Amino acid sequence: MIDPRDIPPDPLFVQRGHCTLELSTRGRDELLRSVIGCANREAGASENLAELVSEILDISETQISTIMSEHALSVHQWCPVLDEEFLSKGKGGEYDSGPPHLPPRLVLLLCVFMLTRRSCAHVEHVSTSTLYTALKQVSAIGQATGEDLLDVFRMSMLVAIYECGHGLSRQAYATLSSCVGLFNLIQLDMQNPTYRRCSEETFSSLKAAIIMLDRMIPLSAISNSLPIVCPTKQPLSMSIASKIEPQIPPPSPTPYASSPRKVHIKPLWLSKRDEFLNILMLFSTEGSLQKRTTI
Repeated sequence: MIDPRDIPPDPLFVQRGHCTLELSTRGRDELLRSVIGCANREAGASENLAELVSEILDISETQISTIMSEHALSVHQWCPVLDEEFLSKGKGGEYDSGPPHLPPRLVLLLCVFMLTRRSCAHVEHVSTSTLYTALKQVSAIGQATGEDLLDVFRMSMLVAIYECGHGLSRQAYATLSSCVGLFNLIQLDMQNPTYRRCSEETFSSLKAAIIMLDRMIPLSAISNSLPIVCPTKQPLSMSIASKIEPQIPPPSPTPYASSPRKVHIKPLWLSKRDEFLNILMLFSTEGSLQKRTTI
């Protein structure tokens, strides 16, 4: 009789037909188990999660400094969700040495990994990607625990960016809606002196990131005529508009995506984007009306 302990475990990654490697069922289950263990503060859960993330990146032949640098030069430029220190350390190679040196925000690292991976050629695989669906579940676990909402918000935003960039506009709209709810809770928590506060500069940058992504989602699926989550008269949009000063702040000595200058310029660009969206929506509506009258 075969001892179950002698049976090798399933791999963390499996080949999905002729596509790229995909997180296996075992990988998904171990990820969720480790995240739940961390949420319950189980002994050794953080170490297990660090080992798992390290193994996932090793198997996929991914170096953290490479994906962080790629993220910093692409997504982070128009939607700065990650804080600059975390990004800078990642780009600098501080997390490349394995589990002892991995950052505490391991799930954010997996989100960046998901965003920078080569897209699958099969459209149907995008929405059924095991890593994507697992990270959606991890986000739900984070919201259920109600702790570290800022990191949960950042993770959910990265998931929404993935959805927006891969044609999952309806999913992106739903995810961003939950992000706005999380952000409102964070604003309430920041009134508590004991809350782990972020700087006003970071907070303004996150607001701009929400509005930026909110305007991108309808443009990625204009045929569906998706509404925006934060209309111009919504408090978050009005808060951004109220911070726009007559003069553009000078360039920072070291340019970065969430600098006051870039946070100032983005809302000005978004105001033009709102006008453009209204025109597109009008044409879309007129087109649908014309079809009905001709039928």
